Amino acid sequence: MLGRSSRYDSREGLKASARPPELHAYSLVVLALDDVGSADGEVLGPRVPSGELRRGDKAELVHKLKKHLIYLGYLGTDNLGIENNFDRHLKHAIEKYQEFYGLNVTGIVDMNTITSLRKPRCGFPDFLNPQAHSKSLYSFYPGNPKWTKTQLRYYIVPTTPDPCIPPIEEALYEWQRVTPFRFPIAGNSFPDIKFSFQCGQHGECAEAFYPESRSIAHASPPPDGKIHFNAYMRWSTAGDADAFDIKTTAMHDIGHALGLMHSAVEDSIMFSQLAPGVTRNIHADDIEGIRVLYEF
Repeated sequence: MLGRSSRYDSREGLKASARPPELHAYSLVVLALDDVGSADGEVLGPRVPSGELRRGDKAELVHKLKKHLIYLGYLGTDNLGIENNFDRHLKHAIEKYQEFYGLNVTGIVDMNTITSLRKPRCGFPDFLNPQAHSKSLYSFYPGNPKWTKTQLRYYIVPTTPDPCIPPIEEALYEWQRVTPFRFPIAGNSFPDIKFSFQCGQHGECAEAFYPESRSIAHASPPPDGKIHFNAYMRWSTAGDADAFDIKTTAMHDIGHALGLMHSAVEDSIMFSQLAPGVTRNIHADDIEGIRVLYEF
């Protein structure tokens, strides 16, 4: 069972029990696109001799790639076309993806692009409108939802493992240090930001949490403020190479809970891709984004 008395070990991961449904949230997921290709071409290679996909190719995995790029906001649903054909719309979507992530812009799904697609990342799209695909730094949710107060009461549910509590509170402090927000502790009655570890399908969340799941956490924008961590994942408080850093993940999702979407700045806390062992701090781009959003 996952509880305050549960043993926490980044090598073993966290054990979990079922949790009640929660409201809508977006997921921070690990996108290992094995059906799209692997970093060494083992999956892509047998289908395409060059180990690459380009305009004019036909393959079953093209449909999976299109669906994935639609989800990330690089391709419109009306541009699906013939599902297994690598058409001009997909080429353009790949070019947009490559531009956003600082890759060589070719429109070809090469090994560098595949490697990028396979990196752990946030499940929230890079763009909510496929037409708005210019490479930007910080960004906001449509309609710029934000809090109308700077005192945001937080609650960490009692089933949270004890070793995870200080890093979560440190993550709140990091945002408090660079903004006018203050985060007093709240009880369970209507906190503004609520942290919990979850497993299985919960509410309307985009991704369920299972032992084999690649989703690590998710958060919802203002005024919902729910932040969920996957109880089955391996978590670390010290940047272990095979575990996700709890403080870094919490800072990212607090950013979402405050109203920030993704940044194209790779060192920013709101950069969409995350890998085990990676630790980040709040970046000047994150600070500028929150100040612009709230006019601090």
